[in-house]
Formats: sequence, structure tokens, C-alpha cells
Amino acid sequence: MEKTTAVLIQRFLLSLKPRQIFFRSELRKFGSANTIDQCIHRLIEAERIERLVEGLFLRHQADGWRPSAEEVGRAKAKQLGRILTEEPKVIASKIGISNIEVTEIVFFTTGRPITFRYQGKIIRFKETAAKKIRLNDSRLGKAVNILWYLGPDFSVEETRWFLRKYLHREERQQLRQELPAIPEWLTERLIQLLPNYLPFGFKTCESNTFESEDSQYHMKGDGYPTNRFFDFN
Repeated sequence: MEKTTAVLIQRFLLSLKPRQIFFRSELRKFGSANTIDQCIHRLIEAERIERLVEGLFLRHQADGWRPSAEEVGRAKAKQLGRILTEEPKVIASKIGISNIEVTEIVFFTTGRPITFRYQGKIIRFKETAAKKIRLNDSRLGKAVNILWYLGPDFSVEETRWFLRKYLHREERQQLRQELPAIPEWLTERLIQLLPNYLPFGFKTCESNTFESEDSQYHMKGDGYPTNRFFDFN
């Protein structure tokens, strides 16, 4: 039985794409838990596979490639059946609007909090509201979550600059759907800055700020401005 399990696992490894992370749970169908553990141990000893973190493995890569901590975090979430998204603080730091040093790789998740290490880096899953995770499904949602994270102290002028730099006209129009799911202070801020793109039922403010600012964009045929600086995806 152990020999059969070893052969089936070898075939499974050969079927993997280059640089594909796989889970221990994917090997369950090949034999008993004890037999699978013994096969995994021998494959690691023979440097055929590498354990990344508990339950996650990688077939040996001749070029020495290893996945990033972010990739391992997302793979771990998939293994656990979690929905997750990157922490807004991390995104804000990446695009240069926050100078807070990011010392951990943090993901928001719908499951209980867990912490693990990979290549000396701490990866942390924080439990949070599902609506914040759903917001990050789009570029627009990431932008809204960043403003949410930066808080009321992020000035009106800085918010205006951020919206002009990172969102195009269509995304500002999509705020019709996003506004009801965010805090009141952020709703009021966006109502002040985006009076022409309010969700139905909101009272319009007397301002034409973005009517004039939109004209400063050089629009392409597909309706997108040419000066996009960062891809939230």
C-alpha cells in the first residue's frame, strides 16, 4: 500500500505546473494519513519537494525560485477555505501615500485570526467585516478602503488629490453602489468632493468641483484617463 501511495504521489507531482503550490489535503486520496506523512518526509529528505508552511508544499525548482510571502499567504487562505484581502495599510504603503513602515504581511479574513512565519516574515490573518473584504474586490473598493484606513485626518485636499490620481470617471460613477457601505464621515467627505456621482437618495451638494477637474483629464476613446499611475490589482 505504501509503495502504491508513493507512486501516486510521484505522478501527482509530475502533473503540477511549474512553480505551483500544492496542499497536503490534495494527497489524502492516495492513502492513509500516516503513509502520506512518511512519503512527504522522504520527498523532503530527497529534496524533491519543500515545505513552505504547515500544509503547503512546493515541488523542487531547479532555478531556486520561491513564492513571495504574499503568495504563500493567499495559498494558505485557499487551503483553509478563507476569503481574504490585503490590509489597506499595506496597499497605502505600496502606492506611497502612507509612510508607516509595514513590518508584517497582514490580510483581512472572514475566519479566526492566525499567525505564521515564512522565510523570516510574519504573515497575519486578521478577522474583519465581510463588507471590507468585498470592497477590495475592485480597484474602486481598494481606493475606498484606503481612505477608510487613512481616516478623517486625511484632509479634504489630500482626498481630492487621491481620487483624481487613482480613480477615473467610470469608477467615480460606481460610488453609487459603494457609498452606503462606508462610515458616515467618509460618506460626507465623498459627497462633498463628488457631488455629481451620489447614490440615489442622497441630497446633492452645491458644488461643481469635479465638473471642472474632469476637464483636465485627456480622455482616451475607451473613457479612461491617460494619467493612471497605479494598478490596485
